[in-house]
Amino acid sequence: INAEYMGATMEYFRYFGLMSITNEDALDFLCILFWLIQRRIGDNDLDSSRCCIVSDLAFHVLCMLFSKPHKHYSTFLSALHLIANHLNITQNDYTRRPPPNDEGTYADRIAAYKAELKNPKEQKSRANTPSKPEDKARDDVIYANRLDDRKVFLAEIEPFRRQLTEDIFLSLKSGFKALDAKNLGYIGVDVLLAAGEEIGGKKFDINMFKLAKKSKRDFISFKEVLMTWYPQIPVELIDLFIEKAGVLPVHPAQELNNYEEAQNTEPIRNYNLRRDTVALSEQELITLRAAYSSVVGGNSRYRLTLPDLMASDESIGGHEFTRDMFNHACLLYGVNGAITFKDVLKEWFPLIDETELCRYVVNEQPESDDSEDDQDTASILKETSYGHERGLPIPHMDGQSLTVDKVNLNIFLERDNTRYHCITLLQKLDEGGIYVPSFCDAMRIHLYLPFLITNTTKVYRDFITCPRRHRQPKPQQDPISYIHIRTNIPNTSEVMYRIMVEGYNYGTNSVIKSEIVGCSRKNKGKNYPEGWMDNVAVNHAEGACISQYESSDGFVVILLKSDSFFNVGFSVSAWLVTHGYGAGWPIEASIYHQDDKL
Repeated sequence: INAEYMGATMEYFRYFGLMSITNEDALDFLCILFWLIQRRIGDNDLDSSRCCIVSDLAFHVLCMLFSKPHKHYSTFLSALHLIANHLNITQNDYTRRPPPNDEGTYADRIAAYKAELKNPKEQKSRANTPSKPEDKARDDVIYANRLDDRKVFLAEIEPFRRQLTEDIFLSLKSGFKALDAKNLGYIGVDVLLAAGEEIGGKKFDINMFKLAKKSKRDFISFKEVLMTWYPQIPVELIDLFIEKAGVLPVHPAQELNNYEEAQNTEPIRNYNLRRDTVALSEQELITLRAAYSSVVGGNSRYRLTLPDLMASDESIGGHEFTRDMFNHACLLYGVNGAITFKDVLKEWFPLIDETELCRYVVNEQPESDDSEDDQDTASILKETSYGHERGLPIPHMDGQSLTVDKVNLNIFLERDNTRYHCITLLQKLDEGGIYVPSFCDAMRIHLYLPFLITNTTKVYRDFITCPRRHRQPKPQQDPISYIHIRTNIPNTSEVMYRIMVEGYNYGTNSVIKSEIVGCSRKNKGKNYPEGWMDNVAVNHAEGACISQYESSDGFVVILLKSDSFFNVGFSVSAWLVTHGYGAGWPIEASIYHQDDKL
């Protein structure tokens, strides 16, 4: 790096602590830094050389932000967490395994959903033609399926009506949305305190907030609130409430009639837009859709970009939609620096239910061909994968977005003169809870950082060693010695484990190398499953024979036995690598030299 540039940067960084920096400032600054880091190729050799200098300088500024503590460290760390969550590159995203679905793949469900709600072109043609018998029969089948879904939902929530009814749920959901003014899907502790520690008229104090949040973040979602209020209700049922509560079955013919009535209705003149609106009429929707279409220069399926918004003086149909509102919507929902009509509605009307918003968008009439629908479906599918392309808008770079490929630091790991700084940076980010394999080659990160704090799947090598064994009297005939390794794994904790014991046993003049696997399953019977203890223990040497049992206070105990343990020494290692069944378990153990079981 040019010494003059670096010296000037260090000089300015001395006054960094005197500045006032908000979360939005930190987010914008990090987006610009990552964009500069990846921009290493210019139009010619001279321009490329300059780009490389700026890229190296931006990388070292990034190192200074996270390698050493400073006044704004927590602010920038929170901003980096937000970037990781938005780009879907967290530990949970990386290890996510979608559950099997009886309804088919995600693509099949999208196709079925489109078919159920009718192709817009088909609707347009049917609007001016009499209904055919086959169309009516198909609509009746769809409506019957919707009624059956509704009955199934009501039957599943019936056992819990004393704890939570559908009306109470909708009331609580409306109260949460009222606090979530920006429609982020979560609320912070400051919002909760300002609301008097209540959500929808129901008490939710600061202690419940601390209990509800699942990490070190300072905000919670509506689902976490419900899980705290109603711990006896299964999580699957809470998800069902969120998905289907308040969704009433509507006949497709009625949807078509509503659309035809709206098409014959003139837009409302001097429409007064109110942010506390909880539902839109078809006439209001036609009015707003027409205003949006005039700004984007096409139908309402076109995306709105910042230049289009600025050309309309930061308004849509005379209703204020500022640059800050655009950036906020683009941050949450935008794709490649542009947002949709639905995103605009979300920003204008934060209290409208997501289901209603989807219905508004489904009923709009595109003028595009089927290929655009296919592209939309492809983009939806792409965003469900790890590290999707829904980028963050980069300030002062209209149309530019920060995507997954722009946060990669591989080049600095490969270069000798920057490898030390990059490894130090990744180590500090790992200590701050950032899943660093997302910022480099995930398959090679173990070469530089063999032990990651953020990686929940861990191998704990030699986490405990055998203490000194005191002399113990043994019977003359058939003497057997025992060692008990008591773990902190409860017998109903759903933890899958592999325990390896390695060492020496001079009492039998042999090596100790034994391993055993197990799963502390809930509701496990004595013989669960049949013969489950037959093949889980393996002794690779004759120094000890390994087995396991449950202690009297309900913990997994590894048992070693031999003819003699005179001058024995060994270490214990554990493999906890199954996501959802042991990954992240903080393994501990104690070793006892005695004959009786614990």
